[in-house]
Formats: sequence, structure tokens, C-alpha cells
Amino acid sequence: MTSDGPHAAPAGLAIVAVYGTLRHGGRLHHHMGTATHRSVAVGRARIVGDIYEVAPWHHAADVDTSYPCLHLGSTGRVVVDLFAVRDPTLWADLDELEGYDPTRLDDCEYHRRRLPLLDVAPADLGITEAWTYVYVRAAPDPERHVAGGDWIASRD
Repeated sequence: MTSDGPHAAPAGLAIVAVYGTLRHGGRLHHHMGTATHRSVAVGRARIVGDIYEVAPWHHAADVDTSYPCLHLGSTGRVVVDLFAVRDPTLWADLDELEGYDPTRLDDCEYHRRRLPLLDVAPADLGITEAWTYVYVRAAPDPERHVAGGDWIASRD
């Protein structure tokens, strides 16, 4: 982990699991607000599913680079970084970034869901599930599957 994690998970705070551009080393990691204490890195885990690259030409004109999507319904494992959310307003910012609006679910590309965690590290965190953003559009292109389930490692 980088200099902003891991730390003990503060009791009572919601945990978000991020698997792509919001992870340590991802181009949008600054949105996690660790520098301003909106969230704190607490560890790493895996979730059941697969990640795929969504190409910019497959999406809106304002998206100029590829990004990952989490697809459930498989036996794969996806690497996630875990953050305790200290500032509740961070949820609205993350929802906007992910295009999630709970009042317009049919229009969303992602839904925020609470999922079980596997292989949590450090093991003594006592965290068994976390919120994450799950892709809900049509099945992703199998040619764009991210082998190994690690978006950051696949970018190196």
C-alpha cells in the first residue's frame, strides 16, 4: 500500500471496495479523498466476479480513456482496495463519478451493492463485506476480460 494505508478500520464506518481507477495507483484515486481525510485506506481483499475493460469508443463521447467494470456471476476473483468512509458526503461524489443514481436505476451503468469479501488483509480487520459499484449493463466484451482480476497490475 501507499503512504495513506493501511490503517485500522474505524468502528461503525461504512467500507467501500474499489477495483479500478479509484485504487491506489489508479488515475482517479484522488477522488477517494484520503489526503483530506474523507476516507482512510484500511486494507485489501478480493471479491467474486470478473473485471473487464470498457473502451472509450463503446461509451459516451466525454469518456476519452478506458475504465474497468465489475461483472458478477462468475467464479473469478477481483482485487479490491478497502477504504473506510469518514465523510458521508463522499458517497454522493462517488455515486456521481460512477454514474449511479438510486432514483433512476434503469439509467445507471453501475449500481452500488454490498458484497462479501474474501482474503481480507490484514486478516484482523474484522471486515466481511463492503460496498462497491457493479456494472449492470449488457454483458461485457469477453475479449476485454482482465486476466487475474487486478486492474492496476494489468496497466503496468
